[in-house]
Order: sequence, then C-alpha cells, then structure tokens
Amino acid sequence: MLNTLIAERYAKALLRAAEAEKALVAVGEQAEGLSQALHAAEGAQRFLADPVAEPGSKLAVMTAAFEGGPHAVLRSFLQAVLEHKRERFLPLILAAFLK
Repeated sequence: MLNTLIAERYAKALLRAAEAEKALVAVGEQAEGLSQALHAAEGAQRFLADPVAEPGSKLAVMTAAFEGGPHAVLRSFLQAVLEHKRERFLPLILAAFLK
C-alpha cells in the first residue's frame, strides 16, 4: 500500500510538471522508454535499489538511454526521485504515470 501511495504521489508530480511545461507528449514518450528499459535490463532495479551506488551514477545510467538527453522535466524529476531516495519505486512511479 505504501509503495502504491508513493508511486501515485510522484506520478502526479511528474504529470503536473509535464503539463505545466506543455511537454506531456515528450515526457510521456520518454517515460515509456525508460519504463521499458528498466524492465528489460537485467539488474536495473537492483542497481536502482543499491544504497552504495551514487545518485549521480544512477542518473547517468538512466539518462544515457536518451538520444540528446532526456527532456528537462524528466531529468529534473529523476533528480528529485534520487534526492529523496525513492529510486527503488521508479518502475512503479512510471507505471502509475503512464496509466
């Protein structure tokens, strides 16, 4: 239940930020791509949950998949997720955002 609450709260924040910047389509497409990559990459979720891995390293891995880099809204969102140590919830957050 707590996982769902956290995921929904962060998903709503991403939705609001994307809407405010009129970037819902671009952010949605990139969020879908990131979600697929996290599910497809073996060990990705384990890496995100690793408390020893530096947030900067995690951000670099997540954003490397985007040609030209992620949209500024998505990049800021990912930084906030990392700063608040919620990266283990990222697959759930992305799934809630994409509903």
